[in-house]
Amino acid sequence: MALLLFAGVASPQEQHRTFAVPFHVTNGVILLDATVNGKPAVMLLDTGANVTFFHRSSNDITFEIEPHHFILLHANSLNDLGIKRLIDIEKKFPRIDGILGADALRQFSAVRIDFKNQVVELER
Repeated sequence: MALLLFAGVASPQEQHRTFAVPFHVTNGVILLDATVNGKPAVMLLDTGANVTFFHRSSNDITFEIEPHHFILLHANSLNDLGIKRLIDIEKKFPRIDGILGADALRQFSAVRIDFKNQVVELER
C-alpha cells in the first residue's frame, strides 16, 4: 500500500508543517470535510481502521489535506467491509464517502484533534 505526500519540494521551513483538515461531529464520530479526487467528500476518521476505504471502488485516491497539498493512497472499496457492516455504517452515517484509516495518519509525525476549532491537525 503506497502512500505519498506530494506538494513539490519542501523548504526547510515547511519540513515541519502542520496541515488543518476541517471536521464536524455526527453521532459522536469525527467526519472530515475533505476533497478527494478533486470533489467534496465526507470521510469518517477511524484510527482503528488499518486501511482507508472509499466509495465502492478500489483505486488510488488523492486526498487534499489543504489547498495544493495532497496525500495519495490506495483505498479499498467500501464493499470490502462486507454487506452487514456496510449497511450498519450507512444507517448511522448515510452521507459518508469513505473511511480515512491509520494508513493515511501514519504518514504524519503527529495527529491532533482540535475540537474547539473543529480541525484535525496533521503534522509532518
